[in-house]
Amino acid sequence: PTFTGWFTAWDPSKWSGGKSYEEMKQELGDGASFTRVAADLNGTAEETPRVLETHPRDSLLYKQTEELPKGVDPSQKERHLSDEDFQAVLGVSKDEFYTLPQWKQLSMKKKTGLF
Repeated sequence: PTFTGWFTAWDPSKWSGGKSYEEMKQELGDGASFTRVAADLNGTAEETPRVLETHPRDSLLYKQTEELPKGVDPSQKERHLSDEDFQAVLGVSKDEFYTLPQWKQLSMKKKTGLF
């Protein structure tokens, strides 16, 4: 405990409730089941976008807010494209797109009529 010796208030069971590593691991379950988190350039974290109702790309591209299908957020039209349409319109998969910096996403949306 050389490291913890420097911290007199260190409580080794603060988060585990006195359980062993194996007990905690079993209680928490599979690590792969946790929600993925993507960090943007500002260092803040947000959940990976959830899947929404899809619409044909013709009903989303180059449309004003009042022309969009009901329930479509005009600032997030790309989230309502199917995977195939998303790839065809933006040239990248949804996973690749959401890992790009915000400025790059916005630029791509402007070029393709999703802004």
